[in-house]
Amino acid sequence: MMLKARLLIIMLALQAMALSSALADWRKELGTFRIGLIEAQAKPFSPEDLNRLKSAMSGALGIPVEIFRARDFPSLIDAHVSSRIEYAIYSSAAYATAWLACQCVEPVAFPVNADGTSGYKTMMFARTGLKLNDLPQSKGVGIPGRDSLMGFGVPLASLSVSGNVLSGNEKWLSFAENASGTIEAYRRDGLDAFVAAVPAALSMDSAAQKLPWLTGFTGETDKPVAIWESAVVPFGPHAVRKNLAPEAKELAADVLAKLHETDPELAELLLPDEAVSFRPVEHGAYTLAVNAAKALAAVSGGAPGP
Repeated sequence: MMLKARLLIIMLALQAMALSSALADWRKELGTFRIGLIEAQAKPFSPEDLNRLKSAMSGALGIPVEIFRARDFPSLIDAHVSSRIEYAIYSSAAYATAWLACQCVEPVAFPVNADGTSGYKTMMFARTGLKLNDLPQSKGVGIPGRDSLMGFGVPLASLSVSGNVLSGNEKWLSFAENASGTIEAYRRDGLDAFVAAVPAALSMDSAAQKLPWLTGFTGETDKPVAIWESAVVPFGPHAVRKNLAPEAKELAADVLAKLHETDPELAELLLPDEAVSFRPVEHGAYTLAVNAAKALAAVSGGAPGP
């Protein structure tokens, strides 16, 4: 019995050593951790900002970090899908597009606002008395762009009218260049409804009162009323390649989770407007975004806009 016990202890020790070696090997195998990003015009990164990001990630991961500055989201997606970077900062639409390209990426964290708002949802606003099933006989529904994930992709993926999902070719769909264009068409051209992305925290009852761009309508029938809303599409995530070592994923996510405390200025640069912190997130939260991007590709043959 004593011999068996000693053999068992030795075997367990060897297994632990092998596991420890495997966990350490990802650093040697990876060599350099490469982060990809594009810069919003309102938040350009200075060399000092990029060095702070590199220092934060390098200190946590224990290996050098390089920054890849992509000119746009297609370039960023291509770099991630082709394994030229391990980590990318995405919009929701860009993440969905990247996942559809290879299913080789996954989110580790996403931004959250101070009030808990974690994304957007799509709402349809219509003249008083109009119902969803009345849309085919209406004077039209304004859609903010054929490549808009929230404005067109989400309705394609989740809206049914009279029991039928949208094909994208309905004659009563009226396309504008952007969100303001749909509202202008509602005011000027007499459309009966329009679609818009709104903060996820708003309800159908409160949206028309709390959104400044829905004020100023005169007459009871002109005032837009929400008649449909989608599920939530979370804010764009920070994502990694699926084949990245689990320990590396955890360490990167931990940097983001603590960033608003350890380096508030860097956190402000990485967070979108009004967001105050990062939270962990899994791919399932972006199911609607992926379905919307897939629906857009089926209709237009292209990827959604940023």
